[in-house]
Amino acid sequence: MNNCLVVLKSDYADRYDNTLNSHCHFRLPIIELDSNFQILISISNASIPYSWYNVNTYNNVLRVDFSNDTNISYTFSTGNYNTRTLVSYLSTLMTDFTITYNKLTNKMLFTHSSLNFTFNNTYSTCFELLGFKRTFSPTSNTLALTSNICCNLNGTRNVNIYCNYQSDNILHADKLDRTFLGSILVNTTPTGVITYENPNNLNKINTLINNLNKINLELCDDKGRPLDLNGVDWSLGLLLEYYDFVDNTD
Repeated sequence: MNNCLVVLKSDYADRYDNTLNSHCHFRLPIIELDSNFQILISISNASIPYSWYNVNTYNNVLRVDFSNDTNISYTFSTGNYNTRTLVSYLSTLMTDFTITYNKLTNKMLFTHSSLNFTFNNTYSTCFELLGFKRTFSPTSNTLALTSNICCNLNGTRNVNIYCNYQSDNILHADKLDRTFLGSILVNTTPTGVITYENPNNLNKINTLINNLNKINLELCDDKGRPLDLNGVDWSLGLLLEYYDFVDNTD
């Protein structure tokens, strides 16, 4: 089986979608094969910066409904937080609350100065950060409310990669029925570089085509949402294999 390694770098993309360099369009020298061939694609290697924030535009809103029929929506500044820096920041943002963190249980305690309150799950996006289930809106008891699950500031555990060619791979969390090329484990800490090698060229997708002159790639989080790499560039090596399906029918 003949093959070709294609190395793609985001800073040399021909076009970006949504102003993010995590969604790139690349034009390639045309590959044309005989009609009995099909092109298989697998991720051979990758170098991706861990430059997105664990508090970002997907999870930085908290809507609080108060017992006096008023409400406030708090929008958190994006950035990389740990529990200590997040509690410190929230204490300056939510000035009528006293906020503490229990390291032993990995939970937060929110206490209001004078009113009972409800964290509204419909209009809030930060429940996972603060340690609350997203399925209901928790209400304080005697002005205080404690996380009902552990706080989770880990962010996405994988970089999920989509392309414009069909695939039998499945990402259950993605409900948009897009073409899922593969998943790369986040194996470093924020500001580091995620590295990936696939020496055995596993997880091939069959494009069912015999010619190719472009490829679109999108890097997404665990929920299938585009990653905001904050302008830092990435590279990906794709192995294109030319499969003779006529000679391999027996």
